[in-house]
Amino acid sequence: MPEHSIEPDPEYLDTPYLTAAVNICAALGVFIGIWTAIFLVGDLRHGFARYWSLVLILVIDIAVNVAVRVARARKRRGLPAQPPPRSAHDVQRGPQSRQVG
Repeated sequence: MPEHSIEPDPEYLDTPYLTAAVNICAALGVFIGIWTAIFLVGDLRHGFARYWSLVLILVIDIAVNVAVRVARARKRRGLPAQPPPRSAHDVQRGPQSRQVG
């Protein structure tokens, strides 16, 4: 049986809480958005006074999802570069002149 190495998602490793928030917001956003769209289609014949709250729910739903994704993207851009692997820390490159003294 071949060995499979499952690499974790680098986005999750860098920002686990924000990635979890994005995933939860996406799942809830899809659920709420679909039901709101269904009710919105049903209420379109009653006029704007009846469906403006449903449009507001959709706008807030989209805004929250975009805001969480933007926060994660900004956090990821602000992370420092990962250090080189441990085996490369003491490697010296280029011409070397050692003075024995």
